[in-house]
Amino acid sequence: MKKSLIKLGCPEEKIIIQHIGVDLEKIKFTPRNVKNNGLVKLLIASSFREKKGIPYAIEAFGRVKESHPELNLELTIIGDSDGGSEGEKEKKKIFNLINKVTVQT
Repeated sequence: MKKSLIKLGCPEEKIIIQHIGVDLEKIKFTPRNVKNNGLVKLLIASSFREKKGIPYAIEAFGRVKESHPELNLELTIIGDSDGGSEGEKEKKKIFNLINKVTVQT
């Protein structure tokens, strides 16, 4: 990333590398067993702000549903905007995307 920014003309002294704050080596992956009905529930609990990336999650969910129809997936989104114009715009964007991505089974 740093090299790409330098190629784009950003002065190297202005670039600060911010490493991820979680040591992924210390987090052990635990495979999950799917219960009899095969339902896998996903939850997004967040404010509707652009930086939260909810539209990306919805698009990814839609792609997984389409590419793996054998999976029984359910996505629940809980949240709201803060009432400001940015939050309301993001909320409308999310609702429009939900209507576009809805996959019938």
